[in-house]
Amino acid sequence: MPEAARRRGNPWSETAMTSDDASAHLLAEILADPARDAARLVYADHLIEHGDPRGELVHVQCKLENLPWDDPARRPLERQVSDLLAVDETAWTRDVRALGFTDHLHQVNLRRGFVERVTVGAEQAPTLVPALRAITPLREVHARLRDVASIDGFGAAVADVEGVSVATSNLEVTRALARSFVGWRQHGKLRMLHGIGPELARSIAAVPALRGLDHLRLSAAGSGVG
Repeated sequence: MPEAARRRGNPWSETAMTSDDASAHLLAEILADPARDAARLVYADHLIEHGDPRGELVHVQCKLENLPWDDPARRPLERQVSDLLAVDETAWTRDVRALGFTDHLHQVNLRRGFVERVTVGAEQAPTLVPALRAITPLREVHARLRDVASIDGFGAAVADVEGVSVATSNLEVTRALARSFVGWRQHGKLRMLHGIGPELARSIAAVPALRGLDHLRLSAAGSGVG
């Protein structure tokens, strides 16, 4: 067993639990707290111990997440990630893509060894988001909003997701989305919101559940948000 896993106190290292059992328990811990690295690093050690290169990906991507964007140490780590993904990305995203993601290079993003960000049609979110959260530590959802009818279902589906990005070129949909924020129940978890226009800015300012944002991006100039 790797020394790093001993230092992290892997609770399954000295038991009769099978590798599959240990993997399932560790994955459950990761799904329960997607933002933390601790369970991921124990899981990575477990994978490395059993010859799975995904463990290396988890370690390297966790290091990258904690380095400043301009740190020179990033370059060799990014090359290492590229090499790993070139060989095994399809296998590591197969369970997610099986849910209906055909173009995984654009719709699915691996971070810290797992699919954390996906792009979906808003009308698909009520079905896809719960299914995704059962198998991967989903943290960000980007949605294409095509019509007003899909907004409420989308808002309910992403209620416990940390990051939401919405895209639409329809002004009517944008205004309806802004109005719908009043009913969003984010439980204080939403930390990132990307959207369009001053209507969204005014709605965000009026909704207590959305005031915990630490990352807001609006695509239209003159929104009045700094």
